Amino acid sequence: MKHPAKSPSPTPRRDSRRRNSALGALLALVAGACGGTDPVDPSPVTPDAGEPPVAVCPNSADNGVCLTKARLTYLDVRYDLSKPVFVNNRVPIQFGITSTSLTPNAPATRNVAVSFSFIEANPANPAEPIECASSAIDVDLVGDGQEQRFAGFIWPTSLCAALVDKTVNLRVTFDGDEPDTGIDYPAVTFTEAARGAEPNQACRTVADASAPELGRGCVYTFDIEPTPNDGSGNLIDVRYEAMEPDSSVAVLPYVAPGATEEKLAPSLVVQSTLVVNGRDPYISGLVPEEVPPELEADAPGITEDLQFGQDPSELGALTAMPGRATLRYAIAPEGTERDWLPLTVGALDSETGRVDEVIIEHLQPGTANTFAHELFAEGDTRAALREGGAWADVSDFAVRGCFVADFAQEGNEGEADTSDCHVLPVVLVRETPDASAATSIGFNQEFTRKLGNSNRMSIGVRLLTQNTLDRAGAASRIEGAVELEGKLGRSYSVTIARAVGQATLGVDPGETGYEITVDAFNQRVHSFAQSAPSMEHEEEFSAAKSFAFPGLGFGFGPVRVGFKISLGGEVGLTTNDSLSVSTDPARCGELLQSEDALGMCGAIARTITPGFNFTASIEGGINVRIVKAAVVADLKLVNTDFPLTASLAFGQLDNGNLVVLGNANWELGMQLIRGDVSIVGRVGIRRFSRTLRVHLFSFSSRRFSQTLLDRSMDFAEVLE
Repeated sequence: MKHPAKSPSPTPRRDSRRRNSALGALLALVAGACGGTDPVDPSPVTPDAGEPPVAVCPNSADNGVCLTKARLTYLDVRYDLSKPVFVNNRVPIQFGITSTSLTPNAPATRNVAVSFSFIEANPANPAEPIECASSAIDVDLVGDGQEQRFAGFIWPTSLCAALVDKTVNLRVTFDGDEPDTGIDYPAVTFTEAARGAEPNQACRTVADASAPELGRGCVYTFDIEPTPNDGSGNLIDVRYEAMEPDSSVAVLPYVAPGATEEKLAPSLVVQSTLVVNGRDPYISGLVPEEVPPELEADAPGITEDLQFGQDPSELGALTAMPGRATLRYAIAPEGTERDWLPLTVGALDSETGRVDEVIIEHLQPGTANTFAHELFAEGDTRAALREGGAWADVSDFAVRGCFVADFAQEGNEGEADTSDCHVLPVVLVRETPDASAATSIGFNQEFTRKLGNSNRMSIGVRLLTQNTLDRAGAASRIEGAVELEGKLGRSYSVTIARAVGQATLGVDPGETGYEITVDAFNQRVHSFAQSAPSMEHEEEFSAAKSFAFPGLGFGFGPVRVGFKISLGGEVGLTTNDSLSVSTDPARCGELLQSEDALGMCGAIARTITPGFNFTASIEGGINVRIVKAAVVADLKLVNTDFPLTASLAFGQLDNGNLVVLGNANWELGMQLIRGDVSIVGRVGIRRFSRTLRVHLFSFSSRRFSQTLLDRSMDFAEVLE
């Protein structure tokens, strides 16, 4: 049977049953290695006379104030444990951690690797219980004594096959259960036998801490079963985790009579997220040329290990779908949700630029695979939505996305959402032809889009243009900005680039001005300004800029791997603009295509093209005796240009009224976040002894072109 799951974020998990002294050196280096937080200076510090000594612990806050204590105080396994848990099928959890600092009114903040593992409840050998772990969850703790909540997933990986047919509980460890961090946060095994111990009693299974019955001890019992198999091999289970719109408003674009739908604009943009169960979350091959050479030097043979028994040319088999798999979209009036009509999906490699369905060929295991899709209403669907159609009077609609596969699927049955379809409500707005106002005419448009996942990485774009003719004269503005935000161990955000071009030509000469500005990473990199009734400005500006976020991290095996995201690319602005004023009646008549007597006239003629092109590299890793790892990233953030061509003219009649004529065309070419990021390496701890590839995220979006604005006046009009 088929059971998709719903949850906010994919999370690897891991655990540690016994302390390992080798982790002492490891944890002191994790944050500082290759782009993590700065390592702690091991030399002793002598405080000034009369001041108490300042405690220092690894990864402490900059002021040296340490976390003193951390406890798992809440654990909710969001799964029906009367159902079996299959090997390599994820289990959603929510957990809470409460931590304290030396100075309560100035709490320390520290990243901690939190691991969950599955452990034998009644081992034949109590000193060596069977245990399997998944990769750590990197959490940012604030030692203020308040519980912090986190959501994620734990995976019983292939190594958990040894727990089949045994009674299984959970175990949690912090920072690999290393004893020398200076923090009181022991590993805790949540068994019935240990329920009464202090750290076990600190944990409750009820979210409301004031409830009369709190479920102290957090004992959850799992029935681990082998991955379902149809006789020819293990079955996978693709979960349609989420479908999220970029707006709650869908648009039916206006198409002029006689025009074709060839350049139709999308009605809605959605992000669909798929997760694959039934495959080991840490096995997906890496071609030899992508393995960092320094990792092979540190861990000889790892390049071959990362092929996982496959020929390099056949690594795609590890992530390929076993048959045909597609995503399809449709629309229907909300409430009825029947007689669904199809929505097509943007696709550059199609002859029409759109397809009926999206073919899913590969999914990375152990992470959310996010796909951005532009949805179009055309053909019978457009006919039903437009004036005179069956749904012409309807504004509230439901949009449905469905994952459809022709192969057998089976997986965990204990999650709440088992549907292969997601439905979301939208309000449909039907575009109408622009109508001129009595006192002004505007050629205005705005474009916004945000893709990615704010729990990992997302990128948002906002573009606008305003081109107006009113009683004050003419004005043209174009603006664009790209922002990056996310959370990898800690939150990060930056405005990557921003460009603005403003031209104003007033009937009153004192209201005339021209300005362009270009910013990169919140710093002004170029500007030009001039105020004159007649001027020309032509230039081609570009600048290469970079920026970095150090101190980020992600769980890998039992530890946190620190890394740095480096952003780099080019911001540019090409302009060919002119502002002019004339008192020549012949020139004014020609400019306005008017035979009226015009005492003066003015015009803005502009071609301006802002452009942003940025990628990201991620540097990080760790090299100690028991863990050797490096980051592998192929990530494109934004590649866009949005040229505006505009002509705005006005002329003044003898009675003071203005005659105006104008046009504007705004084009867009864009590709947003696309690529995969993972950590690869080798872990040499018994409960987690393996070569693995942990995926941070996988995003897919296409490059597209779109006419955002194309308007022109057929003849001059008089503003009243």
